Amino acid sequence: MAERLALIIANSDFEDEKLCRLKTPIRDAEALAEVLGDPEIGDFDVTLLMDEEEREIRRRIARLYYRRKRSDLLLLYYSGHGIRDAHGDLYLATRDTEMDIAGATALSASFVREQLDKSNSQRKVVMLDCCHSGAFAKAGLGDSVGTEDAFAGSGYGRVILTASDALELSWEGDEWLGEGQPSVFTNFLVEGLRTGKADLDGDGRIELDELYKYVYERVMTSGYAKQTPHKWAQQVEGEIFIAHAPELDEGLPGWIIDALSSAAFTARLAAVGELAQLIQGDNRTLAAAARAELKRLSEEEDNLAVRGAAAGALGAGSPLVSGSKPESLSAIKKPRSEPKPDVLTITSPIHLELVRVPAGEFLMGSDPAKDKSAKDSEQPQHTVELPEFTIGKYPITNAQYAAFVQATGHRMPRHWEASEIPSGKEDHPVVNVSWHDAMDFCQWLSQETGKGFVLPSEAEWEKAARGTDGRIYPWGDGPPTAELCNFDDNVCDTMPGGKNTTGGGNPGS
Repeated sequence: MAERLALIIANSDFEDEKLCRLKTPIRDAEALAEVLGDPEIGDFDVTLLMDEEEREIRRRIARLYYRRKRSDLLLLYYSGHGIRDAHGDLYLATRDTEMDIAGATALSASFVREQLDKSNSQRKVVMLDCCHSGAFAKAGLGDSVGTEDAFAGSGYGRVILTASDALELSWEGDEWLGEGQPSVFTNFLVEGLRTGKADLDGDGRIELDELYKYVYERVMTSGYAKQTPHKWAQQVEGEIFIAHAPELDEGLPGWIIDALSSAAFTARLAAVGELAQLIQGDNRTLAAAARAELKRLSEEEDNLAVRGAAAGALGAGSPLVSGSKPESLSAIKKPRSEPKPDVLTITSPIHLELVRVPAGEFLMGSDPAKDKSAKDSEQPQHTVELPEFTIGKYPITNAQYAAFVQATGHRMPRHWEASEIPSGKEDHPVVNVSWHDAMDFCQWLSQETGKGFVLPSEAEWEKAARGTDGRIYPWGDGPPTAELCNFDDNVCDTMPGGKNTTGGGNPGS
């Protein structure tokens, strides 16, 4: 019979004064151990190590992976300080770690990788909630590289979840949640398991992919999103079952309820899209609950964009979330009975063409081996999975923005004189508008159309502009030319939308 073993390590107190004391890891570890060890939820055999020395932790990790069966599920969790030496190598700090000789006194990522490689188990999960948790191995001090560089060994069947990607530090939740509360990442891990809200497809089981999606969405829409969770997997056999899901009392799925109660209007706007899908589904109970919630939002919601999207969903089926659908609520949806068009058109109050970008993975960031001009902030290149979204085919033009200014009395861009568009530039992209101006434009457009419009995320913009295969530019890897795009001083001005912007076609066209 397959075993389910979890080793949970937390370090908050350190003898070296260079390592500051942390407030949350012990509470994080205790909460996670409780839910994973609950026979009604995780049903893991849990070992909990708190503020132990490096020697003891090293031995326990080796024991976790030693002589295991192929079908055993092995989960390793660490919360504490992630540190890097002068060569960029990652270490997990322990109570007796000395920063000056971290290589001899801290737990190295390479040691963990070796144990993963040697284990017979094909179901190994590592969870890291620490600074530099996504910044492993071969970078120089101050740089960062990806999870794969530390854990891509000779073995198979491993999944790594980190509190942040390689370009960020993990933040302690006590800055926002109050002293002594769990960190953002682990807080939502525990929440998703304990409440069953991470059971996104409602089948009573929480798979690892569902848990990651739930945590990612909660972090990104919680208002505490100073980090971006990351997942990396290497040839895992089938789905990894993490926990049973306690039955929810709410009629609507838990992740939708969470989004509807979020202070971020973009999360509520995304929830409207989910509710619109539910009212078209076969589950009559859920459809009724979703319709009632949409009706409430259409009458009581303060944000005009959300209220308009809810009204549009009730009146015309599913609202179009254009400009972007936030990277949240990517639960499995039933396919529509009719195929969706690849290009959608809005004719009032302005003319817009919108392109549908299918759900799926893409390579985000730059590979310095291929792109010699890649900046540190673009590395490492890593795989990101996005739900389907729609985005404008062309930039918003001066004429389109002028319609918004005239209809609302909103301030005009500072380079316009006497409320007039610069002569001859009606079809040029509007410039010199702030993020707040752009959000006001989206809210106006949502109110006028009854559909939800928000700004694209960085990941959505990159996927739409560059495609899925990691190419350097939309047209491929060849250098830019005056025939392909407007750059540097070859034009010295904006150009009409759709002219010389993608070198003659979208990625993949």
